[in-house]
Amino acid sequence: ALVFASAEKNAFSAGARAFMGILKQELKPVIQLLLAKQEIEELHSREAYRAAIDSLTGLYNLEFLFGFLQQQLLFSFRQRLPVGMAIIDVDNFAKVNEEHGYEVGDSVLNTVANKLLQITRSSDLIARYGGDQFAVVLPNTDLAGTRVLGEKVRSEMEFASFGHENGRKGPKVTVSVGCANFNMEDLNPETILRDAKIALRQAKEAGRNQVCS
Repeated sequence: ALVFASAEKNAFSAGARAFMGILKQELKPVIQLLLAKQEIEELHSREAYRAAIDSLTGLYNLEFLFGFLQQQLLFSFRQRLPVGMAIIDVDNFAKVNEEHGYEVGDSVLNTVANKLLQITRSSDLIARYGGDQFAVVLPNTDLAGTRVLGEKVRSEMEFASFGHENGRKGPKVTVSVGCANFNMEDLNPETILRDAKIALRQAKEAGRNQVCS
């Protein structure tokens, strides 16, 4: 806002008022340009947000996860703070889709996503890692704390119920969880992801519905 004011009456001459009118006309295209620029920036921001989000669950996608993890590991290395990583995998998910349909499968994935949103902190980052896998990055959390989160989501999913239309019983769903922590000697985000995936494979081989680290 550009304001011309005076405490006195009739303070502005005809020439001053004419100048104000000219200034208003001169500034109009500048203001319109600034407003257009603001709209473009907001549009780009929305587009960037959409590009980082998984369309089904509303969680961050793998690309965003990887970028966040790189930054978090670098920050934690400088501050000498731990970082936990958990990968959650829905057990026998292909069977759920085959026996109950893809709509029920999508419902299962959304339920896992919502459970993770409920039990994590605002500082944690949750992403859809793959088709039926989710990843959680836990800043300032050691391996024991990461296992606590893994056990929480495993337990909650074990007792979750999925109704089915036409009176059919919904699927029994469990998850396996692989946990890992940040090795201060290795800033490569692939390392902590690899360690979490190795732990996940151990959980699967141990009979599923397990948490391994």
